[in-house]
Amino acid sequence: MNQIIKNRGICKFLALFLILNFLLVSFGHRTTVAQETSLSDMSELLSRQVKDMEQYPISLEEPIDPDEYMVGPGDLFAVNLWSEIGGRYSVSINPEGTVIIPTVGVVDLNGLTLSQTKIKIKDAVLDSYRNTKVSVTLVKAKTFKVSLTGAVVHPGVYDVISMYRVSNVIDQANGLLGYEKSLTDSQKVMDAASNARMDKLKRRMPEPPEKDEPEIIASRRSIKIFRKDGAVLDVDLLKYERTGDVGENPYVRSGDVIFVPAKDEDLSTCGIFGAVKIPGFVEYVEGDRVSDMIELAHGLKINAATTFGYLVRFTGADTSIQLEINIAGIIQNPDGAYDLLLQPDDRIFIRTIEPYHEKKQITVRGEVLFPGAYWIESDSVMLSEVLDRAGGTTADADLNQAYIKREVDENIYYDPDFERLTNMPVNEMSSMEYAYFKMRMREKIGRVALNLRKLLYENNTDYDIVLRDGDKVVIPKTANTVTVSGQVNNPGMVKYVPGAEAKYYINLAGGYTERARTSKVRIIRSLTGEWVEPDDDVLPEPGDYVWVPEERDIDYWRVIRDVVLFTGNLATVYLVVRQAAK
Repeated sequence: MNQIIKNRGICKFLALFLILNFLLVSFGHRTTVAQETSLSDMSELLSRQVKDMEQYPISLEEPIDPDEYMVGPGDLFAVNLWSEIGGRYSVSINPEGTVIIPTVGVVDLNGLTLSQTKIKIKDAVLDSYRNTKVSVTLVKAKTFKVSLTGAVVHPGVYDVISMYRVSNVIDQANGLLGYEKSLTDSQKVMDAASNARMDKLKRRMPEPPEKDEPEIIASRRSIKIFRKDGAVLDVDLLKYERTGDVGENPYVRSGDVIFVPAKDEDLSTCGIFGAVKIPGFVEYVEGDRVSDMIELAHGLKINAATTFGYLVRFTGADTSIQLEINIAGIIQNPDGAYDLLLQPDDRIFIRTIEPYHEKKQITVRGEVLFPGAYWIESDSVMLSEVLDRAGGTTADADLNQAYIKREVDENIYYDPDFERLTNMPVNEMSSMEYAYFKMRMREKIGRVALNLRKLLYENNTDYDIVLRDGDKVVIPKTANTVTVSGQVNNPGMVKYVPGAEAKYYINLAGGYTERARTSKVRIIRSLTGEWVEPDDDVLPEPGDYVWVPEERDIDYWRVIRDVVLFTGNLATVYLVVRQAAK
């Protein structure tokens, strides 16, 4: 009996164990299924979040300062979880200033900066998920509305992000009147959503004014921002563009009203001229000083005279006065006592130091030890000094052929008579005209002859020359040849022999041809281009040319005809004279 009771107890225990085991297995299965379902939903949510992030790219000029940026309705965040269960959520601040994070709950973000928002979301997630790393990223900044009025192409109300500056809002309106931007250029800096809004806005906007209406040009320096709290900010886009001062192009805020006035093109200007980088007139703004004009002109040039300049100011409809201004004092202490307040139509003149850092130099070419460029001081450096700087001449230098090529004003040497002869056939020139034409053709304008042999070997300073800026000193290599050309059997260069006559070089070139005109042989000097007749005292020099012309063809029948005609005419004249004498 006791054994039976004992067996029944064991059976009950086994039955209870089996029931408990079944319950545990069933609960574990349901947990696994639930977890798998949760992960499946999370994967689908992650896919949607990635698409949302790709749909809202951010284009900003600089990273957002998390300690300055105040979050608000419309800001979109990506919340990433790194753990065994993992996850990524895309959450947006709703109009009540809260976000709803799945499996975590509602998080109130009213009045928080971006830095504080990240901390609060992380703390909320960690309360639900232990041993999890959390990151919070702002993927899309909120948008709000700003009003743009005045002299813009399309005034109206625009949706902007919190990191937009005044210039960004004006770009959305297609620019200022007088400085319009093409719609295509504007679209390049907008996202797809902004493009759609701009297209819709363009359809609602009226067409620009007709050209026959008075042209309105917007002010770029007198723009105002009216804020909800009553504050009024000045905007100077010209100074922002020219100086990079971002304070002149502030960020916009929700509810801002931007007003762009028209510019008085004729009177509301000031000018700055002289030794500044961008001279000219610019729009005048009340409170402008001399330093502001210098800054808008991109500063002074290096050759500006900083002792003093001049300010010309109108005192009446057609009367003006001239004031002396201390440029150095203004540069050292902007807004100080020397930095005068300007009035409309003032003109500033900055004097220029002339000459300033003149870069005078000459060039030495040819047979010197160190050819190249050399500096000179104005009207003070002699040829001998520069040759010393160049290391002196080499053993191969042809001192007789050296010369200086000097830059000259061709207008000074303009010769209308020579220009006339240049366009005239030679056979129509008189003997005097032809001689003058040949002389001018041989003339080399700007060529200064040298005698380095007397200067360097005889130390005769009468042959030293004061060099000028741009001079080119040319010292050729000794040729040691004479060129024979024309009617010779083997024309070309032959070796120079001191004291040899022209006929010697003609024989070396193969002698005369049958058609050589031996009585008209000439030596052409290489240095001057002069044609000289050779004799015992006139000998070829190194580099010279020996020219043998061709014998002219004689038309004997033409000669006979001319003689007969001349004789007949002479006989006729004789008979007429004789008849008249009777």
